[in-house]
Amino acid sequence: MKFLNKVCVSIIIVLVLLILMKNNSKLKMDLFNKIYNSNISFSYFNKIYEEYIKSSKVEKVFNEKLDYINIENYLDGAKLTFDGTMVINANETGVVIYKSNDTIVIQRIDGIEEAYSNIKNSNIKLYDYVKRGDIIGEVDKYLYLSYKKDGVFLNYEEYIN
Repeated sequence: MKFLNKVCVSIIIVLVLLILMKNNSKLKMDLFNKIYNSNISFSYFNKIYEEYIKSSKVEKVFNEKLDYINIENYLDGAKLTFDGTMVINANETGVVIYKSNDTIVIQRIDGIEEAYSNIKNSNIKLYDYVKRGDIIGEVDKYLYLSYKKDGVFLNYEEYIN
């Protein structure tokens, strides 16, 4: 019954917004500019979701640590060395905001951008929602990690489990 109530409230909100936008061109342009001309943070919507929508179900959490044999500074992050091929799991829940051949950037629920590089065999796509512990790919011997928030690189030692 809670789910049905949430769906009904969501539909009502969307309908009210559509009616207001039809009758108010300034509101329509403001909303258009906010959505299409600025970065909208996933963490902002996640806070709203967590506070008002999400039920209190307990979720399974991935607790395994990265089993690397060496870690060293590399550019603005870290280079982790493994003994062979290693499956890499997401350190935190978030949305994929960048994807290239071997690099994946996830905007975590706390607003931090976590970049994984040297990733192989990944089925992750741009804008996928990944949960903590989801497999994002494999690495052959090396993984490059960096953490950034509000355009500033963070100390990786605080985030690598």
